[in-house]
Amino acid sequence: MNYGSYPPPVAPPDPSLYSTPPAPPAGYEPVAGQGGYPAGSAPSAPRYGASAYGPGAAYPAAPQTGPQAPAPGYGAPAYGPGAAYPAAPQTGPQVPAPGYGAPAYGPSAAYPAAPQTGPQAPAPGYGCPGYGPGAAYPAAPQTGPQAPAPGYGAPAYGPSAAYPAAPQTGPQTPAPGYGAPAYGPGAAYPAVPQNVPQALVTQPPAAAPAWNSGGASAAGRGEPWQSPLPAQGCGAGPCVPVAAPPFAVQVKEHTRTKGASQTMNRMGLLSLAQTALSFFWQVPLLFLLLAVGVDVTTDSMGYLWLSAVMVPLATALPFALYLLVLRKDPGDYLKFERVGFTGGALCVLAGLALVLLANYPALAVQNFFQFFGYESTSGVVSGEESLPAILLELGVTAVLVPFLEEFAFRGVVLSALRRYGIGFSIVASALIFGMAHMDLATVVFATLSGLVFGFLYAKTNNLWLTVWIHALNNGIAVVGSHTDYLFGSFAGGVDLALMLVPIGLGLVALVLLCVFRRGMFITQNSPRYDGPPYPLTASESALAVVRTPMFWVAVGLVVVYFVYNAVAL
Repeated sequence: MNYGSYPPPVAPPDPSLYSTPPAPPAGYEPVAGQGGYPAGSAPSAPRYGASAYGPGAAYPAAPQTGPQAPAPGYGAPAYGPGAAYPAAPQTGPQVPAPGYGAPAYGPSAAYPAAPQTGPQAPAPGYGCPGYGPGAAYPAAPQTGPQAPAPGYGAPAYGPSAAYPAAPQTGPQTPAPGYGAPAYGPGAAYPAVPQNVPQALVTQPPAAAPAWNSGGASAAGRGEPWQSPLPAQGCGAGPCVPVAAPPFAVQVKEHTRTKGASQTMNRMGLLSLAQTALSFFWQVPLLFLLLAVGVDVTTDSMGYLWLSAVMVPLATALPFALYLLVLRKDPGDYLKFERVGFTGGALCVLAGLALVLLANYPALAVQNFFQFFGYESTSGVVSGEESLPAILLELGVTAVLVPFLEEFAFRGVVLSALRRYGIGFSIVASALIFGMAHMDLATVVFATLSGLVFGFLYAKTNNLWLTVWIHALNNGIAVVGSHTDYLFGSFAGGVDLALMLVPIGLGLVALVLLCVFRRGMFITQNSPRYDGPPYPLTASESALAVVRTPMFWVAVGLVVVYFVYNAVAL
């Protein structure tokens, strides 16, 4: 009979040649009563001419305590159900006997028993398949990186690539000689969390193969490093997020500073448009008043009516158009959160005191330049005083102006800058607010007042508080400019009381706020906090301001206005 490439079967020994029963060959279960041997000790001979495949092949008995090897020369089939499988369960790696022909592919490949306590390495010379389900996966869970034994042919790509166990405490590196892919699901990414920083590089590798999570080509979908990252541990267990790969593109150093400068520049353009509109509307309105016989240089009522018309057209119009054209949600800019009557009253009194105190630095600047002959042009040119004119001035200066200016500079400007940090938004909006007043002494006062207004609005999210403080300050200024007409001989005492009483009450309110009501203010740890998680630092804020072109344009306009008034007067 032709056995092909298989060795011919060997005849069993004659039992009569032995005085004592020989030891049964490995892989046979003695059959009782054959050859005159005692029951349970005689070997069972294979039938000659048995088929190499099918039920005629002698299978090793199960269970066994060690690897099952066929008898020497026994022709075990290389493929099919006749292949001898190692018995299960086993306590260690299952190694076939020398010369045992394990299949290279297919379900007959011997898998290491599970669970295991260490890496499962096939025996030397064991032909592990390169691809497909026959690839030996490391047992899970593992306590360290799973490295294949030397010479173990791990696939470069595909699901057969061995991933490091998760979670890990450090970056997972493949064993020496282990062919880990550079990209794709087969690449071993460091597990997270990590106790070392994940370094980023600014350029991707030169020759990176394209891949995506589905295994198809990433052509037409951008560069390989723009593909979604695979999650580690997906499959049998829960998915564990992976850290950023080393080829992730690094964020530019001054991206936030640049964005803050651009936003501040836009707000400066709106403020400049406000100044330009005030001159634009002045010309037709002055001609209109002259046409009806009103001279605003001598008629205080005519000037006040002109101001009443110009304030909404110049002060509020650019910022209202900004919200309308860009389709901004007014609720994101104009906030009126409840703070309670007591807390609100304390904030108004304390803020008013600080704003009134800001008059003294402004007055010092004004007196300094008066020493050189400069006269400030701020204020209203009044003619004959009357009660209707004073009431109209109060209505325009103490009601209309505060509301529209707070809408523009705190509601829009500060809220637009808030996403870069509360501190930056307070300072930047105060600078824009101060530069919009042009006159040097008024610029100093308005900038300091803007810091107070901005702080209260950013820390309470209540615009009404700043409107009230602004209105009371302007009202005190209007009444103080008409004390001679209103109070006659008591004008000096009234002027003093208008300053000292609000300042005294406000300082007491400030102490009460700091001691008892600090919790009403928004901080970075507050649930009401709506600023960025990483605000600009002081140095970044200063850098953003000095890099804003419109800031320097505004400074230049203030200087030109100052020089013009100094030369003209």
